[in-house]
Amino acid sequence: MKKLVKISLYFPTYNERDNILKVIPMAISAIKRVGFDYEIIIVDDNSPDKTAGAVKKLYKTDKKIIVIKRINERGYATAVRKGIENASGDWIGSFDADYLGPSTPLDLMLKDIKTRRGNFLVASRYVGMSGGMEASFRNTMSYLFNQFMKLLGYPLSDNMSGFFWLKKNYLKI
Repeated sequence: MKKLVKISLYFPTYNERDNILKVIPMAISAIKRVGFDYEIIIVDDNSPDKTAGAVKKLYKTDKKIIVIKRINERGYATAVRKGIENASGDWIGSFDADYLGPSTPLDLMLKDIKTRRGNFLVASRYVGMSGGMEASFRNTMSYLFNQFMKLLGYPLSDNMSGFFWLKKNYLKI
């Protein structure tokens, strides 16, 4: 029997208790549909809404759900790094905890990393007609930032995407 490829999906969180409790089962379902072994890592910045405690309580017997509660360190970038450092999968993915839409982007990304030969995959809010954000000011500022990055030669359409996958063996941490 062929061994399943293991993926590590992490969620940086701060006051995301309600969202993350909905997103974790959605993610597990998508991962199982596509056919990966997995771990899910929650990197929480000591949320006042007790995000870390709620996840630990609900998934206390599930060894595939790992909760890292950071007491003295905060910030999205360092949470991303902590998730990557603690990942043991062949592929490492990041997914924003506040995404509560259908699992289609995650499903599509998982299928893509399973079938393609690439090493890095980034989802964009600006590809096709359905992209963007609800808050028009944030959407406009993000769009302008991405246009500026294109002028500098960066090929991504969404340089601030919270949805990406990369092969672990290509990282140097």
